[in-house]
Amino acid sequence: MIAPRHGVVPAPQETVSPPRRLVLLVEEGESPVEKVLMQYDGPRISGRQVFRDLVEQASSHPGRTVAAEWLDTLGWTRFLWCQQ
Repeated sequence: MIAPRHGVVPAPQETVSPPRRLVLLVEEGESPVEKVLMQYDGPRISGRQVFRDLVEQASSHPGRTVAAEWLDTLGWTRFLWCQQ
């Protein structure tokens, strides 16, 4: 907790999640994106929801690889893959 200065308590910092998306890959692994399946924007993004949607999308695309990515300063970064 931050100590108040002159009786003023600072406002809590709102955490902002980076945009995330689920993508269908052309092939497995580090292949290019064939199609963006879902995109998440907003101040708070639930990792649980992204994971649930990833598994659901992988089930909808059997034998294909679905990946989760987030947007950072270097562009879209892949952080999770799933194939069913």
